[in-house]
Amino acid sequence: MPEFSEKYLIFLNAKSTQLNDLVYFIHANLENENQSINKILTEIKDRNHSSTLEVKESFRIEKQAMETKMKESMLAKAEIEASLDLLKD
Repeated sequence: MPEFSEKYLIFLNAKSTQLNDLVYFIHANLENENQSINKILTEIKDRNHSSTLEVKESFRIEKQAMETKMKESMLAKAEIEASLDLLKD
């Protein structure tokens, strides 16, 4: 029959193993959560990148349309000024 000190060491060894298993379990859960969070963050980053590209393209198209309207307006203004000069003469 083991003595008290041997029983105590066996108990401590079992407790240590139990705590070690718990630490590994917690670590594995945290690692899984970390991977899930990284996956979600990557998906959000990709969606934001796509949205940014869409907005930039939309602004580029709008800028081109405004530049075209401005050129048309400047041409119309020049034609009106030319007509006004002819009327003054």
